[in-house]
Amino acid sequence: MTPTRVRRTRRTIAAVTAVALLGLAGCASPKPGDTVSEGPAAQHPNVELRLTPTDLQDRLRIEAIRSGQLGELRRVQITLRNVTSSPMTVEYRAAWRDAAGFKVGSSDVWQPLDLGSGGMDELQFGAPSPAGERLVLQLREAD
Repeated sequence: MTPTRVRRTRRTIAAVTAVALLGLAGCASPKPGDTVSEGPAAQHPNVELRLTPTDLQDRLRIEAIRSGQLGELRRVQITLRNVTSSPMTVEYRAAWRDAAGFKVGSSDVWQPLDLGSGGMDELQFGAPSPAGERLVLQLREAD
């Protein structure tokens, strides 16, 4: 093998190793907004809830999730409760997904939600088109 070819081979091996290590690091790191794994949200086939930080789940309870059809459009109602003794403000945004997992007419605007101590509120969402089958709701602490 020529010296040039040896250098190219070493560079290729180094590049492949670096890409593999980056890929493994990406798999090992936790994602912000882990999916809720307990309660009504975990069991509902048409709703996925993501909380950031994940300990928000200890302070905010999903009391109920209702889903139905309004004509050809899916609608979802989610009841949230602040289980702490202090008022809290969270922000939420919703995205609808089709059967293949693609976004359907989603908004990336975060909306504030104020919940008093032990307070409860109901959020309602309607799919923008008949293709919207699954609601992905993200909740985060307000800044």
